Amino acid sequence: MGPLMQATFHQAIGLISPLYIVAGTLAGYLVGIIPGLGPAAGITLLLPLTYYMTPAEALIFYASLYQSAEYSGSITAIAVSTPGTPNAAATVLDGFAMNRQGHIGKAFAYSLWSAVFASLIGTAGMILLGEPMARLALYFGPTEYAALGILGLSCVSILSADFPLRGLLSAVFGLLLSTVGLDLISGQQRFTFGIPAIFDGLPLVALLTGLFALPEAIMLLTEPQPNFRTGTARGDTRVWLRWAEFAAVFPVMCLGTIIGFLMGLVPGLAGSVPPWISYNLARMTSRDPGSFGHGAPAGLVAPEATNAAVMHSTLLPALSFGIPGTPTSAVIIGAMMLSGLTPGPMLFTDHPEIPYAVFISLFLATAFLWVVGLVATNVWTRLLMVPPQLLGVAVILFVTVGSYVSRTSLFDPQLAVIAGILGYMMKKGGFSAPALVVGFILGPIIETNVRRALLLSGGAIKGAPGAISLALLAVSLVMIAFGVRQSRRRAPAS
Repeated sequence: MGPLMQATFHQAIGLISPLYIVAGTLAGYLVGIIPGLGPAAGITLLLPLTYYMTPAEALIFYASLYQSAEYSGSITAIAVSTPGTPNAAATVLDGFAMNRQGHIGKAFAYSLWSAVFASLIGTAGMILLGEPMARLALYFGPTEYAALGILGLSCVSILSADFPLRGLLSAVFGLLLSTVGLDLISGQQRFTFGIPAIFDGLPLVALLTGLFALPEAIMLLTEPQPNFRTGTARGDTRVWLRWAEFAAVFPVMCLGTIIGFLMGLVPGLAGSVPPWISYNLARMTSRDPGSFGHGAPAGLVAPEATNAAVMHSTLLPALSFGIPGTPTSAVIIGAMMLSGLTPGPMLFTDHPEIPYAVFISLFLATAFLWVVGLVATNVWTRLLMVPPQLLGVAVILFVTVGSYVSRTSLFDPQLAVIAGILGYMMKKGGFSAPALVVGFILGPIIETNVRRALLLSGGAIKGAPGAISLALLAVSLVMIAFGVRQSRRRAPAS
């Protein structure tokens, strides 16, 4: 390690605050356990706290929350056959089966050990690849950034919705919403209708909390939630693995970690798809594939390791390129902007101590996650005994107060309510709120870089794109064509 890197690490260590690691981990446990919330909604609910933190503290808090929420989504999957987050859906197959066989403690242990192992490896990968990816991003000009933004937008919109064409339309709507406010280059007002509160664009906190959190609150208040009162521990509840049990699933754990980390690096591929790929590969390579779905430890370990690894690697393109690969990383980018940081290669050049402080903090957050998982995993399942109506009211209060506090403007809670109704209608109609948010975040990036590229080329479109840009755009077209084809296949069934 060179002197510059040593100095960076010393500065990074000075920025680490254990308080925010602990608070983020505990908050992540909570939002991951409650079905429907998840890390994106949890972070949006807590976005107003960004104004009271330094940029490093905010990133550490939200990264710790993200990591913890991705793990704790498996707790409800194992306890009541209801994944706390969509990424934990594959965990239900063997996790709940182990619970029914009287091995809920072992199921929790396999999930915890897998998440901790993959988190440690994933964090190490972030440290190794963070600066090289930032250096690679420095070679990207306006056309490359615009093309990369379009690729991330197309991938997320196609893969985040049950009906890909509706996901694409959601992303386009997000792009349109991003144009509200002052023009980024000319300074002219666009679609503001004379409302001063949106001269700087639609407020991010109000829009995100409304789209992600309010629809879940509406569902908690208006729809039956049978699984909220069925969380019961069966058999041995001790969360521990013997060495022989850990060694038996170690190869599968490594397989899931590698698959998750590699897929998380590609914008749009992170999410609910990698755990299923990992699960199927583990079953194909198993000596006893028939045991999968009936309480096989490998069937629990593979998707859980993948989930943890995906969470870490998806933050790399967000920090290095400023391109979110998941809705949660898009929200974290929003939090960075609120705290005055600009994601991208200059983050590693101008403030390298901040991303490295986050990386080191994730090691500490993983250790705390393991301790809390050992001690309190079964206690967390008792949150399912809380009446869903009470949770729904609490979420509405958080959204209302949080959206107001962010700018002390009465316009923001009104916008949050409108966004919440829109998000609820989108969920019911098969449209994708995450794709809308990614479109809203990427809209200014794509627009600004396209216009810069045209200015640099004198307005000549044919002279603007390079080989990298054309390749990225070609992949985007392939993804869109795939999504349209999938939507047409599902149209008769819908």
